[in-house]
Amino acid sequence: MLTPVSWHQHLAHLLLRSWDATVGAMSTSNLAIAVGVVIVVPALYKVIRQRGLRSVVTNWRRGLLTSTSLGFLAWVLLFAWHVVLQVYQDHEELVKRSRDLAAAHATVLAENGRLTKDLGEANSRPRNSPSGPRLVPTVQHNTFALAPHSVAIETANNPVFNTYEHAEAPHRHLSEEVKTNLVNSFSAETGRISISAVINDKEAWDFAKEFYDVFTAAHWSIDEGRIKSIMIGGHPWTGVQLQVCIPGIKPGETVNVGGVQALVASRLKRASETLRFEFIPAATKDGKEGDMSLLVASR
Repeated sequence: MLTPVSWHQHLAHLLLRSWDATVGAMSTSNLAIAVGVVIVVPALYKVIRQRGLRSVVTNWRRGLLTSTSLGFLAWVLLFAWHVVLQVYQDHEELVKRSRDLAAAHATVLAENGRLTKDLGEANSRPRNSPSGPRLVPTVQHNTFALAPHSVAIETANNPVFNTYEHAEAPHRHLSEEVKTNLVNSFSAETGRISISAVINDKEAWDFAKEFYDVFTAAHWSIDEGRIKSIMIGGHPWTGVQLQVCIPGIKPGETVNVGGVQALVASRLKRASETLRFEFIPAATKDGKEGDMSLLVASR
């Protein structure tokens, strides 16, 4: 049974995150603040024992009241700013998640409609009619041509998938040697990348986590700092897909990219040939120009 979280817990969590952000903005730490208090309190207690509390308060009002009040006010204002900032960031995250859920819901509805239509057509056929030859999926490969300082990326307009004789195919992994080579290559020119895995597939998520660890070790920035979940609508594809945003790209059009995008694509292609996992370079119009997304689908 799930226990609802009270507003007290939400408020405490908000204030704690705001305090951590405030301490970080002041380039200090909770330990440093605690040590400062521990050092001051015994000394202050000793002075009070020697001179009396009234004398200490009088001297403090004369020399330290203004500076102490200004310092305290600065901390209060900075903390209040971070409370507002945390609330705004939480709002932005909720709006983004709401949009993602709405898009996923639309995809599920479209897929459900397609499946319902296919089921209706299948039920409408005479049961005693010959079914005809069974269609067997074939393995297709996108072309991937390397040029000096650039790489050709073909738009992924054809489904690419793989078949196995057994229900459980071997799990995909990056060998330690390949991980080391990728980290060394990606460290030479860092950037930003989004990493996603198909939803409800533990093997795909584990494989995506290995790429996440590689890019993190190479000091790359990971979009949202996590592995996202994706749903594949229409005809499913398998393997690992690297999408590069190229505005104005048309289906079936082949383009050349250079720079860090070419570096990532060529190194991932080399790793896929070494470890024999399926790799699909693709261009997309979604996002900002040059944005990269690594999508890990099922085996």
